Amino acid sequence: MSITLELSPAVTQFLAELVKTGSFASESEYVGTLIEQAWLDREVVLGKEQAEHGEFVDTSVDKIIQTGRSQLAGRR
Repeated sequence: MSITLELSPAVTQFLAELVKTGSFASESEYVGTLIEQAWLDREVVLGKEQAEHGEFVDTSVDKIIQTGRSQLAGRR
């Protein structure tokens, strides 16, 4: 999938610096990491809400995160 983003010059420079210093291999990798984190954060919030309503499953947060990351990696 290809997405085009319009970013301010300051953000573009920030992304270029992250890549230049080796923090990320590319601007796309950084943006993808942010999106993955937002998705995982949403899943944690959903899980917390479900737990508050007494909806439990036999798993752990680490297993949920691992499964989510595996699913996201498979979509690339």
